[in-house]
Amino acid sequence: MATIEEIPHELLSRILEYLHPKDLLEAMLIPKVWDAQCNFFWNNKYVSQHIRQLRQDGKPLEALKASFEDAKRTDIRQDELTAIDWCFRFKEDAGSNWLSVDPWWLGNKPRVIRFHDNGILTGFELVNFTWKFTRPNRQILGKSDRVVRIHVFPTIHFFRCSDNWEWIGESAWVQITSFPMPLRGVDPNLEQSRVFVHHQVREIIAYNNGLDWESQDPDQQETLDELTGLVEEHMSSQIIANNPEV
Repeated sequence: MATIEEIPHELLSRILEYLHPKDLLEAMLIPKVWDAQCNFFWNNKYVSQHIRQLRQDGKPLEALKASFEDAKRTDIRQDELTAIDWCFRFKEDAGSNWLSVDPWWLGNKPRVIRFHDNGILTGFELVNFTWKFTRPNRQILGKSDRVVRIHVFPTIHFFRCSDNWEWIGESAWVQITSFPMPLRGVDPNLEQSRVFVHHQVREIIAYNNGLDWESQDPDQQETLDELTGLVEEHMSSQIIANNPEV
């Protein structure tokens, strides 16, 4: 006789549909029923360790509910960030100089980087960078209030992949994934940008002019404000010119 864990999810769901309400309630109180649901829904999914621990502690229903809610979370924790070997690639807007030295753009597997708890980022051939959590210069799609900044580059915002609940991090110039990044051209959907230059104009202008958008004196602040305003005005006029109906 098959155990609950061996019954396919679809068949188990059909069985539960035919139970009397009283029997259904009793069945729902059986941890193994929810344990089987965890097996099904968590297959090939990212589920954080503290939620998996709930299941191991004999609370599979609480774990399952928490996993569905957690799959929508975009505030990545430091213990998660530093536990992952991240796949890294530059995006087209980073420019030809960066693309010419990027393995992914050259048709190879992406570079792998690692965030360390001491604030050091490793994985680049010539130098290690610093990293930190900071607040976004600009909210993007109503996402996280906390982003990652590597050195003085534009900040990385985090998203979740609906297929596997894994992490995707992006700035206007780079993309990182917590799962194996397919070779260039294999997954066009993943290659579509979520963060664009117009989202990070101020950060990019600051970088290109040797300024730090998080720390400026009054004169630098005024210069950065003026340059940002000019560039955003130019970008807006270009959008209108290319889309007369806007």
